Amino acid sequence: LFKPCFNQDVLGEKVVSVRPMNESLYNLPSHSGCILLWDRHTGLTKCVMDAQFITGRRTAAGSGLATDLFARTDCQVLTVFGAGVQAEEHIRAILTVRQAPRTIYIVNRNIDKANALRRKIVAELQQNSNEMEIVALSLDEFQGGQYDRYRSVISDADVICTCTASQTPLFDGTLLKKGVHINAVGSYKSSMIELDDNVCQTCYILVDSIQA
Repeated sequence: LFKPCFNQDVLGEKVVSVRPMNESLYNLPSHSGCILLWDRHTGLTKCVMDAQFITGRRTAAGSGLATDLFARTDCQVLTVFGAGVQAEEHIRAILTVRQAPRTIYIVNRNIDKANALRRKIVAELQQNSNEMEIVALSLDEFQGGQYDRYRSVISDADVICTCTASQTPLFDGTLLKKGVHINAVGSYKSSMIELDDNVCQTCYILVDSIQA
């Protein structure tokens, strides 16, 4: 992915490499890249930045703002799909704009990564983690039980963040409760689908760019 930008002083380029099989084959992130800035007048390189970290923090900051503006103030259940950089940063962002919820669900294809993120969040929260339950689930396990034993993952959620490259809907939108806020950030191609038609037909949809 190539994303150029410029202003009166600098020229910029964000270059991101997407390798979905990296996790399973090499135990490496599926997304990596860099952001380059050049002096517009001299052409000299001004800096090279880690695109993975900056993209994760910036995207989550946008979701944090949206959550602060549109989500209920008494968030009791936060559900996050994904366990990569975006999921991690989204948990931090939501906890920045809302008091710690009663329960955080982390749902991911790879249960080991979900558990690793769970341990990391517990360590960061330290004492506050004793007051909440943080549950890691595999995506297959959740989807197989979303109508019975794992129904609360969606039906009780006040805020849901989808941070995946899924090509099929992650959950049944008919299970959503009234007033839930969803930050859907994973899909960037027409072949990617995180939310089903029920969500799109029943929710208000707010975007940061109509053209995008």
